[in-house]
Amino acid sequence: MAATLKSIVPLFVGIVVGAVGLSLFRDSLPGEEGSPEERVVELEAALKKAENRIVAFEAMGRTDHRGRTLREGIGDLAQRIRDGGKVTPDELLRATQPLTRDLAPFFERIHAKRLARQYDALAGELTRKYGLNDDQAARLKSWFEQHAQDQAERWVDLASREGASMEDLMEASMEARADEGLDEFMGGILQGEAGAQFRSDRLHEKAGRVQDFADMRVERLDRVVGLDDGQRDLLFGVMAAASPDYENSMQFEGSEGIITPQVGVDREQAVIEALSPGQRAAYEAFKEEERAKMNEQMGEFGLTLPADWDAFDW
Repeated sequence: MAATLKSIVPLFVGIVVGAVGLSLFRDSLPGEEGSPEERVVELEAALKKAENRIVAFEAMGRTDHRGRTLREGIGDLAQRIRDGGKVTPDELLRATQPLTRDLAPFFERIHAKRLARQYDALAGELTRKYGLNDDQAARLKSWFEQHAQDQAERWVDLASREGASMEDLMEASMEARADEGLDEFMGGILQGEAGAQFRSDRLHEKAGRVQDFADMRVERLDRVVGLDDGQRDLLFGVMAAASPDYENSMQFEGSEGIITPQVGVDREQAVIEALSPGQRAAYEAFKEEERAKMNEQMGEFGLTLPADWDAFDW
């Protein structure tokens, strides 16, 4: 059984995470040798491997919400590609969800252990930086272990939830924070000067993240449409307020003074309203060109873009 479980992990990662990678569409797919037909053959072979490697689970009678087995779901997708059709990343996700549900405890453990290794370094840094005693260090380590388990459970629950999409997984991955809830926990064990220093350090660290988050998005838009200083400041405020790390006490300096982040606004609408007619035309043309390119690239793998795909990650 252990060998079977180990072999199923690459299957899940290869199909689900691989499909996520294709659907994230943040960067162009790296070029590969061979014709589009050869790429389709490669995907077909990968799907065939998936079919073969889940035969053992058929005896358990696992089905999706429509009563189909996991093998049938994968087989349907493979047949559609053989027939020259295309599948969406969300269809790949749904085809693997019966397996995700069946092996949820195992996937949670794998994910939690990977997160725990990352958190060990962070716990060590905090222990050294703020001079935690043995009891405080042990409590911090225990908190991180529970935090890793909670995050793993949320991730697997989302990946196996009926109606979940690759976009949902992408957003959850982008918004996940290793230090979510850390401020409250450390506030309970650090007092006096150490506590004040921690709060100051955290605000500075988060402000840096917010600035990076906003700068990256504004810079990308600037390369497409050419923003003036006023537009840059305005849209920086829109993007900064959308960062998961943004706090109302943060202040940012722009070319024309202090930037006031705009909380709760629709980012796409804010961008459109900030652009001139000529810039809007360039913006829309760029998005159409990027969609055409990505559709072509994904089409070589027998995949198609989601209907609501957008070249800009607002």
